Amino acid sequence: MDVNRSPHTPSKATGAEMSKLGSNRSRANTAAADSPGLRASKHASKSLQRATIVTDHLNNLDERDTKGVEYADSSIKELLKANSMRLEEINHKIEVTDIRNAARHTVLYNGVKDTFVLLKKIHQQLQVNDEPSNPEEILKKNQGNFEFALQQYMDALNESTTKEEAQQAAALCVQYSSNLFKHHLHF
Repeated sequence: MDVNRSPHTPSKATGAEMSKLGSNRSRANTAAADSPGLRASKHASKSLQRATIVTDHLNNLDERDTKGVEYADSSIKELLKANSMRLEEINHKIEVTDIRNAARHTVLYNGVKDTFVLLKKIHQQLQVNDEPSNPEEILKKNQGNFEFALQQYMDALNESTTKEEAQQAAALCVQYSSNLFKHHLHF
């Protein structure tokens, strides 16, 4: 026995062991690339792009362009439908981390930022001259309550330690951020 060697000094791996480690790492990388969490992330990214397209379209609308409002209306309904499908994905995830990530992406795409951009522009388009409601006031009044409640759901998501806890918190996050659309646009 080498008395100069610390008992905690790792031994050198053989060529075969190194090869095995490399192979395992390669398999892990392939599995990660095909994981539901990554697919959900890509899906959320595409949804964000679609929300941006709707926002850009609304930027170019005339006040009385009802076709444009109908287009935005149907696009948001499609996005909400996509969220329901994403929730199904969340329920089939195995890892708590995947559930958290999928929920975070969905909430990001649903709402805290883009929801208010879309809502503000859509309300401006739907306003008629004799309607007293001011879209900016509506949003200001609701934004604080919305963000406070959503943050509580997100905290619960971050603190979850089991799959069941994470699924429940994820469902609340997704549902609550989706409901903001439904509340303001009366779907």
